[in-house]
Amino acid sequence: MQNGRYVNDTDSHLICKGRAFSGVDHGALWQYVIVGLTLGFTDLVVMGGYTALAARLLASLKSPASMRALNRVFGSLFVAAGALLAAFKRGV
Repeated sequence: MQNGRYVNDTDSHLICKGRAFSGVDHGALWQYVIVGLTLGFTDLVVMGGYTALAARLLASLKSPASMRALNRVFGSLFVAAGALLAAFKRGV
Protein backbone atom coordinates (compact mmCIF):
# COMPACT_ATOMS: atom_id res chain seq x y z
CA MET A 1 0.00 0.00 0.00
CA GLN A 2 2.85 2.38 0.80
CA ASN A 3 4.49 1.84 -2.60
CA GLY A 4 1.28 2.81 -4.40
CA ARG A 5 0.96 5.90 -2.24
CA TYR A 6 4.56 6.86 -3.04
CA VAL A 7 3.93 6.46 -6.77
CA ASN A 8 0.80 8.61 -6.60
CA ASP A 9 2.51 11.29 -4.51
CA THR A 10 5.45 11.58 -6.92
CA ASP A 11 3.46 11.37 -10.18
CA SER A 12 4.55 14.35 -12.26
CA HIS A 13 1.18 14.70 -14.00
CA LEU A 14 -0.65 15.00 -10.69
CA ILE A 15 1.96 17.44 -9.36
CA CYS A 16 1.48 19.67 -12.43
CA LYS A 17 -2.29 19.54 -12.05
CA GLY A 18 -1.93 20.41 -8.40
CA ARG A 19 0.20 23.40 -9.33
CA ALA A 20 -2.40 24.51 -11.87
CA PHE A 21 -5.09 24.41 -9.17
CA SER A 22 -2.99 26.17 -6.53
CA GLY A 23 -4.63 29.57 -7.15
CA VAL A 24 -8.16 28.41 -6.28
CA ASP A 25 -10.93 30.89 -6.95
CA HIS A 26 -13.76 30.41 -4.44
CA GLY A 27 -16.36 30.80 -7.17
CA ALA A 28 -14.93 27.77 -8.96
CA LEU A 29 -14.41 25.71 -5.80
CA TRP A 30 -17.11 23.17 -6.68
CA GLN A 31 -15.54 22.64 -10.09
CA TYR A 32 -12.25 21.79 -8.40
CA VAL A 33 -14.03 19.46 -5.98
CA ILE A 34 -15.70 17.64 -8.87
CA VAL A 35 -12.41 17.39 -10.80
CA GLY A 36 -10.65 16.11 -7.67
CA LEU A 37 -13.34 13.50 -6.99
CA THR A 38 -13.28 12.42 -10.63
CA LEU A 39 -9.50 12.04 -10.61
CA GLY A 40 -9.63 10.16 -7.31
CA PHE A 41 -12.35 7.78 -8.51
CA THR A 42 -10.55 7.15 -11.81
CA ASP A 43 -7.29 6.51 -9.96
CA LEU A 44 -9.00 4.00 -7.65
CA VAL A 45 -10.59 2.13 -10.56
CA VAL A 46 -7.40 2.00 -12.63
CA MET A 47 -5.18 0.98 -9.69
CA GLY A 48 -7.77 -1.64 -8.69
CA GLY A 49 -7.62 -3.03 -12.23
CA TYR A 50 -3.83 -3.16 -12.10
CA THR A 51 -4.02 -4.96 -8.75
CA ALA A 52 -6.49 -7.53 -10.10
CA LEU A 53 -4.32 -8.13 -13.17
CA ALA A 54 -1.19 -8.51 -11.04
CA ALA A 55 -2.94 -11.00 -8.75
CA ARG A 56 -4.07 -13.05 -11.73
CA LEU A 57 -0.58 -13.03 -13.26
CA LEU A 58 1.05 -13.89 -9.94
CA ALA A 59 -1.14 -16.97 -9.62
CA SER A 60 -0.07 -18.15 -13.08
CA LEU A 61 3.64 -17.65 -12.35
CA LYS A 62 3.92 -20.11 -9.47
CA SER A 63 5.70 -22.84 -11.43
CA PRO A 64 9.43 -22.61 -12.25
CA ALA A 65 8.76 -23.37 -15.93
CA SER A 66 6.48 -20.36 -16.34
CA MET A 67 8.94 -18.12 -14.51
CA ARG A 68 11.76 -19.35 -16.77
CA ALA A 69 9.66 -18.63 -19.87
CA LEU A 70 8.79 -15.14 -18.61
CA ASN A 71 12.43 -14.40 -17.80
CA ARG A 72 13.51 -15.51 -21.26
CA VAL A 73 10.87 -13.38 -22.98
CA PHE A 74 11.67 -10.23 -21.04
CA GLY A 75 15.41 -10.88 -21.17
CA SER A 76 15.20 -11.15 -24.95
CA LEU A 77 13.21 -7.91 -25.10
CA PHE A 78 15.82 -6.10 -23.01
CA VAL A 79 18.65 -7.45 -25.18
CA ALA A 80 16.78 -6.33 -28.32
CA ALA A 81 16.20 -2.86 -26.83
CA GLY A 82 19.90 -2.62 -25.93
CA ALA A 83 20.90 -3.66 -29.46
CA LEU A 84 18.60 -1.03 -30.94
CA LEU A 85 20.02 1.63 -28.65
CA ALA A 86 23.58 0.59 -29.53
CA ALA A 87 22.82 0.76 -33.26
CA PHE A 88 20.99 4.09 -33.04
CA LYS A 89 22.70 6.98 -34.80
CA ARG A 90 21.58 10.43 -33.86
CA GLY A 91 21.39 12.82 -36.79
CA VAL A 92 22.49 16.20 -35.47
